[in-house]
Amino acid sequence: MLIKRFFKILKSSLPKTKLSKEDLEIGKDSFENTDHPPTKPMDPGLKKEAEYCANLEVKYGAGFSEIKVSYKELIRKYHPDKHVHSEEKRKIAEEITRKLNEAYNYFEKKFNGQH
Repeated sequence: MLIKRFFKILKSSLPKTKLSKEDLEIGKDSFENTDHPPTKPMDPGLKKEAEYCANLEVKYGAGFSEIKVSYKELIRKYHPDKHVHSEEKRKIAEEITRKLNEAYNYFEKKFNGQH
């Protein structure tokens, strides 16, 4: 109930924009007529780094000490040896551990000047 009220308030506060049939046929977006600058695609290197931050559950631009603490906590939580009773959970834990190691190695090289 509370969520419905929230979205109702949010929807009512958004500006109303209408697209004409011509805009829809051409594929124009209603934002072309605004003062907003066009968005640029994210640099692949930054996108990879943002994905690594998400994998390690830290904010983008976090320091190496924060990354290291988060990495150690997540590795303890998802280590495959903790999930020996279920083969399915073990495979998932191995995949998560692989992604965590890849992200940590990236930041380790970056902060040590090797990247």
